[in-house]
Amino acid sequence: MPYDRSTTMAARRGGHRPEDASLLQAAYASDIRADMAREGLSMNALAGKIGIKPGTLKGYLDGNSAWPIGIIQTMARLLGRSSEADLVALGYSSSPLAQRFLRQQQQLSLIDRLRRTALLADREPLADSPGAQLAAAALTSPEALKSGIDLRLRPLSRGRRHSMPFAELLIADFPGTDLDQLQARQRLLGLPVRPWRGQPKPAFSDAIDYSGAMVEEGEDLLSRWRAEYKTSRSAVMIIVPVLLATRPLDLDHLSPEAGHLDAVVVTSLNWGGSADVAALVAREFGWAYTSIGRLVRENFGGSYTPYGGLFEQPLSLAGRSFQLNCQLLGELLLDPGLTGKRRVSALDEPETAVQVIRQLRADPDQDHTRTPLIMLRMSSRRIEWTAGRRAMARPGGGAPHDEQAIADYEHLLVLQDDLTRAVEAAPDRPHLILDITEPEIEDYEDTSTDSTDPDFDAFATTSKNVKTWLTSLADS
Repeated sequence: MPYDRSTTMAARRGGHRPEDASLLQAAYASDIRADMAREGLSMNALAGKIGIKPGTLKGYLDGNSAWPIGIIQTMARLLGRSSEADLVALGYSSSPLAQRFLRQQQQLSLIDRLRRTALLADREPLADSPGAQLAAAALTSPEALKSGIDLRLRPLSRGRRHSMPFAELLIADFPGTDLDQLQARQRLLGLPVRPWRGQPKPAFSDAIDYSGAMVEEGEDLLSRWRAEYKTSRSAVMIIVPVLLATRPLDLDHLSPEAGHLDAVVVTSLNWGGSADVAALVAREFGWAYTSIGRLVRENFGGSYTPYGGLFEQPLSLAGRSFQLNCQLLGELLLDPGLTGKRRVSALDEPETAVQVIRQLRADPDQDHTRTPLIMLRMSSRRIEWTAGRRAMARPGGGAPHDEQAIADYEHLLVLQDDLTRAVEAAPDRPHLILDITEPEIEDYEDTSTDSTDPDFDAFATTSKNVKTWLTSLADS
């Protein structure tokens, strides 16, 4: 992303590396766009209030030009922001006090986002089912009728030995059309839907982000579901989370077994089970549950969904903003004094989890023994299988055991070791390094095999081991 010398110098003054300057601009631009949506301001309207051309404002927001200080101060006044915090955020002013002030401003903003996480919060829900709410968003679209969409909702269970409700499957089919999968997905995601607070002109893709749902792209699952539900090849399958949905504390089902704990954090590689295990432990304790990756998509949107943790464009504006927000939310969730106690969090974006955990410091004013860390490790065979699965979804095509898949496998081995060492070095916190129970997959060489049920059984078994360890901390 281009940036000029003034931005580079500002980054140096702010204590940031010059190459981070564009990332600072991207994060700030993301905040401004969110404020514009909340206030219902278009690019033209905000530019008119500032007194500049819409194209000039777009250039600043896209990171093509550095923000002038006067524009920053004017926008802060118009949008109800703190110009001092924004100047620090962009690296234009710096001192230890300024950096501390910025961190406090970021934390307050993110805590507010955490409290407001819910699908279409200002609309009366048609049903308690999150899948039904998402379906209603599409069906009430002004373009639903002419789009030719046919919607169906089905419950999804996972596991064989530990079977339980896991999610809902929203099937969006386009019968009688010759749309291919990509065209059908684009038509569905682009449907305009009714606005809600902070989204004056949302599309259905925004509703998917806000609900924490995901569009399934794995051809193995798609083929199985097309046959099972007798759909056309253009059918789009959306998994709406139930077990893995962001959820609050359940006061009616609090377990006394966890009274000696404030919060629990679980981490792993992608597909390593941290989200499933954290959600299962939270359900057992009656605690709140949060997944970092899902929470970032719910709150910041952008439809940026790395497949199995494989970032298609990690240095793009969306990719860098996604990773930065994962890091900021991760820091918050490791501090239950800020985000609330009795929460199990999954740091399920390992690249940022390493950075967040490495930054932990001992604090004599806090009892970190009440906030344990758990690292779930995958076997090398399982990591090789993961690299093969990711290769199959690589943009431009890929295959298990090709050159890039082998490089990905070696990278994941190193990343898992880095994450393990970071957890082991976390000061003053109990930690558990646990090998995940191996899924009962008959042929690991066949990366096209649907492994969802064996995976979930393995994660359910692992969650029982985690719960046993957590309850044992009461005696230590």
